Amino acid sequence: MDGVGSAACEQFSVTGEFLLSLEEQRNLGLPETVRIRRVAVRDSARTDYQVECQVPVDVRLRDLEFMNLPKLRETAQALGVAPDGAANAKESFLRSLRPLAADGEQCLDWVQASDEMIGCLPKYRYLSGVDVTDTRAQLRTALKFTYQGILKDDKFVQRVEELQASTEAELAGKADELCELIERRCDGLSEVSIKPQVSFRDALSDVQVIARRDGRPIDFDEVGAGRRRQLVQAIWEWSQDQLRSATGRGASVIVAYDEPDTHLDYVRQRGFMELVRDQCTNPGIRSIVATHSVQMIDQIPLENVVHLELKDGVTIVHKLSGDATDDCDTFISQLAEELGLSTSTVLFERCFLLVEGESEKSAFPRLFRLVTGRRTQEVGIVLFDSGGNGTVLKLVEHLRGMGKPVLVLVDGASPRSADTGCYAACVTV
Repeated sequence: MDGVGSAACEQFSVTGEFLLSLEEQRNLGLPETVRIRRVAVRDSARTDYQVECQVPVDVRLRDLEFMNLPKLRETAQALGVAPDGAANAKESFLRSLRPLAADGEQCLDWVQASDEMIGCLPKYRYLSGVDVTDTRAQLRTALKFTYQGILKDDKFVQRVEELQASTEAELAGKADELCELIERRCDGLSEVSIKPQVSFRDALSDVQVIARRDGRPIDFDEVGAGRRRQLVQAIWEWSQDQLRSATGRGASVIVAYDEPDTHLDYVRQRGFMELVRDQCTNPGIRSIVATHSVQMIDQIPLENVVHLELKDGVTIVHKLSGDATDDCDTFISQLAEELGLSTSTVLFERCFLLVEGESEKSAFPRLFRLVTGRRTQEVGIVLFDSGGNGTVLKLVEHLRGMGKPVLVLVDGASPRSADTGCYAACVTV
């Protein structure tokens, strides 16, 4: 995310890099990898999507498809180009200007993204486990995704477009009196028109569940949190098939779960994680899980965890490593697992003490308790044994890279701290 402007940031942009399918490359005329950003201006409700691509150096030839007829006419006159067809049609000017834009000198810059390009962006689904009281909201979220997919089916597309167009025309006609009233009430205004935009794609307004138990009707708005949670879990599981169907048609989906462990016992938490793993085997689906549950965190490989820390009003992002390869991340994660370090331990404990063998690992906790009267676990100290394995040094490097204090307990025959410069401290006994 970038902020542009004053210290308060007048403009914000979020940039993503996307890998396009062959079909998307052909339809959009873009390379395999493309960068797209969303730009927002402070105190403005409007946001714009922009794509980084090769564009004409002459800024007058950029964004031709988004220009209205007067602007196209003005651009053509400035460049000495005559329309290729009727002078009152946009396409006539576009046919004349497009070759100039394509053949002229090019440069890499940001331009407005087309509606077609925006439509190809991954769809975002937000599923909250924090508040399970509004089961209708959960149902609407699940069904709306499928509802929109149905409207894109070939057997519905033309009928829906025709109905939307006729509804817009009817609604615009009804608003003619309002246009006249605006002209009378607003000094200097003339030729006022209102052009409604109707989208049946967003028209799923409400939904409810009707069920019976032991012959009696059940109102899910009045049952307990546990029963609502069971309903929500069923909705999420049902959504799996809908997501598979959508991605099978070429769509990409990002599913964000906000604290899904709320009101879940340990067994159900494990069941939810199986659902997420199954989702992520589909190349068209990516899942993000926000949670405070240590049990759930420990079920995730260390390289797949991002730890967010709020410090002095600023959110700091911690990953296993900043610039290492995926193979290296996986190796470090496996090494931590072999040493008996859970994911939550690596992320949350205060200090790590590396010893050389079993005798030190057995003795230190007892010595620590004799001196302090407390257990090492109580104060956030994690003890692990290198077992003479030199590759453990890689883990130590990454722990320090995450800002974790690492102490090393070695005997007199071991290399001095000059040979183990990656350690935070070296104690010789």
